[in-house]
Amino acid sequence: MCALKTAKLGTKEFRVAMRSELEHAHELVVPNGVVNTSATDHVGLNQCASVMGIVKNGAFTYLSQ
Repeated sequence: MCALKTAKLGTKEFRVAMRSELEHAHELVVPNGVVNTSATDHVGLNQCASVMGIVKNGAFTYLSQ
């Protein structure tokens, strides 16, 4: 469901709908890892999902473990 289909932009109802949408992001790939958010976890990254990147010789690369 799209928050804009639920309520008018800038209203309290829109903010509630947007928060609900954001709390249901699953397997969302972002530059720092894979996000799985919920009502109790707004960060959504765990140790298995996050990655560390560095710039080496002018290019982005993942930091090896």
